[in-house]
Amino acid sequence: MLFATCQAEAAGLPKEVARKIPPGFTLIAEAEGTLASPDRTFLFVALGRLGEAAAHHGDAPASPRPLLLFISGPDGKLALAGRNDSVVFRRDEGGQCDPFLDGAEGLVVTGGSVTVQNGVACGAH
Repeated sequence: MLFATCQAEAAGLPKEVARKIPPGFTLIAEAEGTLASPDRTFLFVALGRLGEAAAHHGDAPASPRPLLLFISGPDGKLALAGRNDSVVFRRDEGGQCDPFLDGAEGLVVTGGSVTVQNGVACGAH
């Protein structure tokens, strides 16, 4: 857990967020925005397994990629508000490409909303 936390802090995540990164995962994308009230923010953090590219072989299913949602409280600190293991596509859900990492954007914040962009078409067609 300490190694993952050190990696997350090195990636620029706040300490209260880095502590919530599960063991064996690393940051692959993040997006921050403001809720209706300007003094409250949200932070989406997409995670991938450490070494997932090397670990994915043949018919073995790829690991889920959690998307964590953190929302700031009245004290300004970010607290974990939710987790979804299905919205960020896995390495094997895109055909010959990585549907999340090979896309143009990944996570996009527009106003008070966020979009998770997965693509499943790549290569020569």
